[in-house]
Amino acid sequence: MKRLLFIMLTLSVAIWGCENTQKETTNESNGWDHTVKVAEVIQTSNYTYLDVEENGKRYWMAIAKNDVAPGQLMYYNSGLPMSNFESKELDRIFEQILFVQVVSDNPNPESTLAPMERAMVNKSAGEKKQVEIAPVTGGLTLEQVYDQREQLAGKEIVVKGIVTKYNPAILNRNWLHIQDGTEKGKNYDLTITTNDETKVGEIVVFKGTLNLNVDFGSGYAYDLILENATLQKEM
Repeated sequence: MKRLLFIMLTLSVAIWGCENTQKETTNESNGWDHTVKVAEVIQTSNYTYLDVEENGKRYWMAIAKNDVAPGQLMYYNSGLPMSNFESKELDRIFEQILFVQVVSDNPNPESTLAPMERAMVNKSAGEKKQVEIAPVTGGLTLEQVYDQREQLAGKEIVVKGIVTKYNPAILNRNWLHIQDGTEKGKNYDLTITTNDETKVGEIVVFKGTLNLNVDFGSGYAYDLILENATLQKEM
């Protein structure tokens, strides 16, 4: 009888150990640093605001506009925290909010990227537009900008294009992408930061400083970006 009890106890310990090991392995196999459960979703024209819970803590995060439902689990590694962020569209100030560029609804980061991940990872402004926009006098096409990037680094340039993406009020500046119908290799759009306001679909002329290899942290890194740009009136 004692031997039988010893065997049963040994098997129980072994089973508990296997289950515990399996749990640990499962946690380790999830390569994301953060797993959150969505409690509330607020959609705007450019962002999706999420009230999320992580380990009993509630906080707000913002991602590029996407379809997310309450109760959904989301995964990410890092974000850009901002204090007293004002959403003019919502007429609301968030005391603390985390802007997350790379977010996923897939717990396995090594698997094929889910549609939401592809939207977050892609720093371009989406699909190439079928447009033909001639540069302004003294300006450059995007093909010329990419082709002459080394010589133009640190210099002021003028570009013209159609706004294909616009995200206002991040890091105290507005962010946008333009295209003009030209390209160099796989590069067909240009990221611009500005304090001026615009909107998707507008044809704009911007003058700014072209910088290379700019890293703002939290995944916001750009090989080429036009910074501190100002809207120009086309002559």
